[in-house]
Amino acid sequence: SRSGRALLALRATASITLPCFSMRDPYASLLLHGVKTVETRNHPILQGVVGPCLLHIGHQTMDEKVAADFLRRTGIVDDNKLNTMMRPPKGMARGQILGVMEL
Repeated sequence: SRSGRALLALRATASITLPCFSMRDPYASLLLHGVKTVETRNHPILQGVVGPCLLHIGHQTMDEKVAADFLRRTGIVDDNKLNTMMRPPKGMARGQILGVMEL
């Protein structure tokens, strides 16, 4: 139908621009799962960014042992959930945008 074609054309041309922040796992996955809620790096990359921001998880990972030891020591994540929380959510993979954060 004509309205269906118009809607399809609108979807094909409508776009928005958002800032994008790239992180390595396991920290990016911890953020997606709601375990990590604070970014402590002293870097101006997100300075002045307010509102929605895309989260990209890189292919490379950081030292998972360091993150796991910290999470165990602080009790932030139960041991039985640790491996799940340090990976992208089920059905998602590294190397792509996997979430939207509110800054």
